[in-house]
Amino acid sequence: MTTLCDMRLASDRARFGEVAVPAGFVPESGGSRNLPKLVGIGRAMRLILTGEIIDAQEALRIGLVDEVVPHEELMEQAFSLAGKIAANPYLSVAPQRAADQMYWQLATGDRRDRAIARAGGVRSRRSTSTKDCQKACGRSRKASRPTTHIP
Repeated sequence: MTTLCDMRLASDRARFGEVAVPAGFVPESGGSRNLPKLVGIGRAMRLILTGEIIDAQEALRIGLVDEVVPHEELMEQAFSLAGKIAANPYLSVAPQRAADQMYWQLATGDRRDRAIARAGGVRSRRSTSTKDCQKACGRSRKASRPTTHIP
């Protein structure tokens, strides 16, 4: 979901990954569409196709995040940035944000995104119904189950 954000601050403890493909399905959120725009096609394909997990400093280096801050300061920094934006007149902030998003989409060829997203949705539905995906999701669920120890 990081790729769907306008601005991306990260804790120095953060880790990022696009793990859909190794789990057996096609990424639908922002990975396929936005990740290449942020980090370049080669890096995006590497992250998407391998499921590689990167730390905050690597995310900063490749352009996935805009700033890395100490973990303890993350919320303070995020609220500070939000406050700076909110201090400006809403009637100039909202249209400027919309204009920036429109220019970004035009500059990056997003006019085809709806058709591409529809095709991706079909591919994703097909891939999630495969035995490979169901098996990978089962492994993921088992790995993430908390273990309860009763003394």
